This record gives sequence, C-alpha cells and structure tokens, in this order.
Amino acid sequence: MGLKATRLANQPSTYFFIGRLSDPGSRFQVQDAQLGGGLKLAVFWDAIVISGPTVDSFAALRPRVQKAFDLTTAAYVFKSKSPIDCRLENWVEALNVSTDGVVGRFLRPSQPPPPIAPTRSPVNTPWRLAARLNRLYVASKVTENHVLALRDYQLAVLDPSDNAFIYAYRAVEDICRSVSGQPDIDAPAWAVTNNTLNISQQLTDPLRLASIAIRHNVQSTVAQANLATARASRTQTIDIAHQVIAKEMARTFPWF
Repeated sequence: MGLKATRLANQPSTYFFIGRLSDPGSRFQVQDAQLGGGLKLAVFWDAIVISGPTVDSFAALRPRVQKAFDLTTAAYVFKSKSPIDCRLENWVEALNVSTDGVVGRFLRPSQPPPPIAPTRSPVNTPWRLAARLNRLYVASKVTENHVLALRDYQLAVLDPSDNAFIYAYRAVEDICRSVSGQPDIDAPAWAVTNNTLNISQQLTDPLRLASIAIRHNVQSTVAQANLATARASRTQTIDIAHQVIAKEMARTFPWF
C-alpha cells in the first residue's frame, strides 16, 4: 500500500480506512469515486480504501465509513452478481496533510502484482455506480430499506447454506417496505408492491415458501417439498430477489 501526501498547515486530518475484498484475483482500478460527505472510494486489485479529510473524531467517522463499505460492496455485488465480501482491516490517520493518491495491493514480498484492469474497463463500472448510490444515500435519497435489500441479497449469494433463501426473501420484504411505505408487511402492502412493480405472488412464492420451511423448521411433506424445489433450482430461486430489487431500482434509480 502506498501513500503520497503533502503537509499543509491548518488542515483537517485525513483518514484512510483500508479493506480487503474476498476475491484475491480481483483486478479493479477505481480512483477518486466520490461517496458523498467528503469521502471517496478507491479500489485497486483486491484492496478497497475509503478516505477523506474531516474534523470529526474517529469514533464519529468510523460508523459512517463502515456504512459506506457495506453499501458500496453490496451494490457492487448486486450489479455484478459476483459473490464478493469486504473486510475492514486497518486505518491510517494523516495529520495536517492533503493526499493526492492511494494505490494498494495485498501481496507477499515474493509476489509480482497481477495485471490490473484499465480504469475505463467494464469491470470497474459497478463500483462507480455503487459510489453514486452512496452519494444519494448520504443525501437521504436512498432509504434504509433499499440498503437492507442490497445487503440481504449480498448475504444470499454469499451463504452456501439454506439460509440463503431466508436472506433472499428478506430482501424481497425490504423492497415491499420501501415501495409500500409501511413498516409492517401485510396483504395491502404486498398489493401496493405488486401493482407498483408489476410483479406477482407467483414470482415470489418459491422464496417465501422455502423461507417458511427454514425459519419455522416446518417438517410437513408440503413444506419439505417446497424446500427441495428451491434447493434443486438454487440459483434461479435466489435470483428472484435480484429481479424484485431490479424492478424497484429501475423505478427509483433508473441509471443504476
């Protein structure tokens, strides 16, 4: 990890929060993607960095940065359908400096860096879209339920167990709350969601029924048959959540 900095007088501290993506073969190259609130995103290979100057304390800044890590990574997963997670590993505080570059890669001393994608490569596009979504979240134009839906979808594609169906259906429920504006999910809320997004219960039922069998440990023949069907078409069943989220994102954020 390299840092280039210039000492300036009377400047706020600049923090670098350094994370690692779960795919060591990543070849990303994203620089200075604005996240809102004075923060920016850089992704190089499997290193992901959120940085920015601030007068806030570390304790006040840390939760905001973690939220940005969570949202941008989940949004990347949604756009790419790649099962990637992010782990925050370290942070650096630079006192009275202005930084103009962050480049990083986690390597063993004997390893040469792998090829890196050009900045305009399509592999980097989901990160830039994710950064734009985070800017809107900072501006309070993205609801918490939108964020939860993306995070739950990410958990669904990362979890190899049957719990993936629970996470996927929870993402559908998040969208129902966002569309209906109701905290409780009931028949009227589902009716509003289905009508608004032009979807049906027939679409979401495979996830709902599999989720019921798992959450409540239902051992009836019918429930276990529903779960077996979901297992047999695991990728397609989890993708139901992606379809529902995509409908809502196309409605509210058509550029995403």
